[in-house]
Amino acid sequence: MVSARLAEGGLAVDATIGNGHDTLLLSKYALQSLEGEVLGFDVQEPALISTRQRLEKAQIDLSRVSLYQEGHENLEKRLAGRKPDVVMFNFGYLPGVNKVITTEAETSVSALSQACHSLAPSGLITVMCYTGHEEGVKEAAAVKSWAETLSDDSYRSLSYQYLNAPHDPPFLLLIERKVGS
Repeated sequence: MVSARLAEGGLAVDATIGNGHDTLLLSKYALQSLEGEVLGFDVQEPALISTRQRLEKAQIDLSRVSLYQEGHENLEKRLAGRKPDVVMFNFGYLPGVNKVITTEAETSVSALSQACHSLAPSGLITVMCYTGHEEGVKEAAAVKSWAETLSDDSYRSLSYQYLNAPHDPPFLLLIERKVGS
């Protein structure tokens, strides 16, 4: 789904860059055209370092990738009126680093609201929620509650989750902005 939204380039946002896997994926699609651009957010410096190294190794044009060491709740400020085609979120903690630092329900819902408000028509938001830690349970509940309030005139909101997986399986939420909204 992400590739279809960015096939001709466009603006993509990785709202929680972590180790840079999604930033790389978005870059491969968004930067196919000269107009393509990617923005990435994370509060932890190791995330930015790891992501930058991953992009350099893949020979991504870093002049069209902006990485910000700040929370995703600053999304609208950094977009400055631009309309992203895709926004990706992976909530939780940075794998391989301090598990005490996690995304939090309040700032995550704020960032999701900003992403919806800014999203281009036919744009897509992907949200991966991990419930294997205390804050993740709170955050997932808040995100689900928030998604249920989205206007069905403007958005389609879908949730996917393994039903037979042990140990608090994550769930994926997809939000699509309808054309004409």
